[in-house]
Amino acid sequence: SSSSSSSSSSSSSSRLFSTTTTLLAMSPKRAPPKEEEEKRPTSAPRGRVVREDGRLLDTLRTQHCVLNTITRSNASCEWHSDETKVLAGIQGPRELHLSSLSQNKEDGERLVVECYCKLVPDDSSSTNEFDDRLKEEKETEITMERFIKSCAKAAIELEKNASLGVIVSIQELKNDGSFLSSALNACGLALILSGIEMKGWMCSATACLMKTGEEDGKLSLVLDPTREEETQAKASMTCAFLINEETEDKTILLGTKMRGKMTEMEVFECVALCRDAATSVCKYFDQVLTLREREFEERYRLTDEKMQMFKKMMESIAEKTKAVK
Repeated sequence: SSSSSSSSSSSSSSRLFSTTTTLLAMSPKRAPPKEEEEKRPTSAPRGRVVREDGRLLDTLRTQHCVLNTITRSNASCEWHSDETKVLAGIQGPRELHLSSLSQNKEDGERLVVECYCKLVPDDSSSTNEFDDRLKEEKETEITMERFIKSCAKAAIELEKNASLGVIVSIQELKNDGSFLSSALNACGLALILSGIEMKGWMCSATACLMKTGEEDGKLSLVLDPTREEETQAKASMTCAFLINEETEDKTILLGTKMRGKMTEMEVFECVALCRDAATSVCKYFDQVLTLREREFEERYRLTDEKMQMFKKMMESIAEKTKAVK
């Protein structure tokens, strides 16, 4: 993986951080070669199908994130999965009367979580289909809000923030496939940055069932599909996982969102493929947070030069105080 340098925002308290990497979800039956882990494959071994964008069937797109781009949020994450871009913001935990949450939702024993999702209107629809398209987008937003909210509530330690509320805001910037999993990853990383106590890290991945370039024409599972691949797929599934290496069950399935139909065996294989991909995303989270921690340590580390400057400043203040007396 490679990392790009950090860029500063308009506010001094807000700091942007970006890093890129190419991830490969490892199949349980076959471990990928080292060359595939380091860079996007340009060619595949014999018998393995290569997609139009050069990826293998079990390969994620390039992941890129920018942190804390929203100055008025406690934490935010702009997640890019190649051309798919989504922005997630976290407001809270805070008292309900200080937020837009209604006080009648207050729970004395648990944290109140609300989620709002906004999608970009599709300009491809005609004027006659505008109302139907608008209604369909609203239903999609509501469905996403409910799913993201349920996954976030399952990942957060709700009892440790009783009588408080948190708002999760999801904004679509561009949708080129696997949008829901990208939104969940952006939300998961933003929750970590917000400092809310969690049971683990929330990571997600999407896979679809479609015909590939194989001669027999059988349906194959494709990881992290593009929008074009999603339209050609027979079925697709997004899986959200809670990953915590310190617990007995390191990976817990929080929820699934399916479109189309799959057999029982296909569902199990899809969940296994998404689980491996979510583990790779979790490692990417660790890379981002580690580099961010190093950046802060470097910026605020007390060097000998800084100590000398501090001593001179204190001496000048003492001399000015004596002169005034």
